[in-house]
Amino acid sequence: MPARRQSPVQDLGCSPAFKSGDTPTSDTESMPAVSVLLPVHTLDPSLRVAASCILAQTQADFELIVIANGIGDEHRAALESIVPNDTRVRFEWLKRPHLAAALNHGVRVARSEFIARMDADDSCHEQRLRLQLDAIRSRPELDAIGCAFEVVDGSGRVLSIERPPTDPREARWRLCLANPFAHGSMLIRCDSLLAIGGYDECLERAQDFDLWRRMSGRIGAVADVLYRYAAHAGEGFSSSGTQAASAAAVLARSWDELPRGDASSWTESLAASLGTQHEAVLALSRIGERLTLEGPTCFGLMAWMQCQKAASQSRSDRASQSDLLAHAATKLRREGVREVFLWGAGAHTAYALPLLESMGVTIRGIVDDAARGEKRFNRMVNSPDSLSRGDHVLISSDAHESAIWESGATARARGVAMHRIYGDAR
Repeated sequence: MPARRQSPVQDLGCSPAFKSGDTPTSDTESMPAVSVLLPVHTLDPSLRVAASCILAQTQADFELIVIANGIGDEHRAALESIVPNDTRVRFEWLKRPHLAAALNHGVRVARSEFIARMDADDSCHEQRLRLQLDAIRSRPELDAIGCAFEVVDGSGRVLSIERPPTDPREARWRLCLANPFAHGSMLIRCDSLLAIGGYDECLERAQDFDLWRRMSGRIGAVADVLYRYAAHAGEGFSSSGTQAASAAAVLARSWDELPRGDASSWTESLAASLGTQHEAVLALSRIGERLTLEGPTCFGLMAWMQCQKAASQSRSDRASQSDLLAHAATKLRREGVREVFLWGAGAHTAYALPLLESMGVTIRGIVDDAARGEKRFNRMVNSPDSLSRGDHVLISSDAHESAIWESGATARARGVAMHRIYGDAR
């Protein structure tokens, strides 16, 4: 494996992360396949789980760099006792707590051409590093790659499954709206990270969002669920004023760089947003495909947000909806049903599909008369006529459940078992 080359430095407006003459440690004779950076700010026992997940990887050729981010020397023995003893682990000590500075330091001392991230309160699948390394090596157009991930609460209950875009063209416009990637799940080419100046140490929060924005168009993900992100109580994308301000600044810069585009070319999509909810859902999919192919514009993103708002209107309260989905999943399992088709290809399925899968229900496919032949949620949508005797179908619509139940009479007559989410609970 060749040694890393010296990369140009970008001026980020304050002290650059990598100054002229800085060169990360290089030892070509013992260079590991990947350097995993795990910053630690507190002596939380969850660190043992995070470190153990890395040490158990099927990709055994790595180094794990635990960065004590503001933890004093007096706690050195305590920290080293939490992390399992392994020759692939080494510690770096920084006196001043600062995440971006800690990560930039980790890049400087890393010995691999690939940098993987890991957060101290998260966990990951044992094949994570191997699958991500295989993926990024086969996709030279990518500078960074993430993965699908579970979001869990303090008890380990899965709240959702998030699936970042695998296509960097889709990620480019998605990053103009929010950050779809879990920071700890990422694997990055070190040269690419150096070339854009590393993490911006001027930012108190949202340093990862800013980095992905600067890598926009060259960042994607693998579709496999390889990471588990621990959400803390009250946490959200803007869980604090500082987080909100930092993320807002990143979004503002993204928008400032966007071309305006042609407003008149989005008239049809805007008309759909003013029609029925079903029309808005269909238009939302078409807008996303166009933004992926053509790239983001101001008017294109405005059309997408307008249709998203219309598609979300009249939706059941999410908390109660989640409870009803859990009730339906439990009922199916109690009846011995492990695999179902979803009848409905709209906004409800976008929400319900990952939740049901996280509850142990396998989704065999999606059926919908209006959307048959189209690709939704990375699946082809088939006609309800394709259902066979013995198939189980869960109606995936809150607004049209009764209508779908009535239209499914023919399917039920030929032996298809149909299940309701809302009607059974009322």
